[in-house]
Amino acid sequence: MPDDIVTSRLVLRLMSKAVVTSCIAGDFAEAERLLGATIPDDLLESSSSLRFNLRQMEKDPLYLPWSARAVILPEEQKMIGLIRFHSSPDPEELHA
Repeated sequence: MPDDIVTSRLVLRLMSKAVVTSCIAGDFAEAERLLGATIPDDLLESSSSLRFNLRQMEKDPLYLPWSARAVILPEEQKMIGLIRFHSSPDPEELHA
């Protein structure tokens, strides 16, 4: 996928708003289809991180590149984790 960050062992795949929304709703089949990787049942037991991520995306459309990324094992196309930034670089609230 074009927004993937690829390393020798992992793929960091940007989770679109549709993927995040599907995960929060518990529709993992749709999330997996959109993400292109399986999501283990226990991986997203707590959706607080994804809820925060969704609020950030709704508040600031420019946040998307800094939002949640699925950590994927490429050989298995399996999500093994999630990473994200709390904000885009140089957020206005830090200028006070």
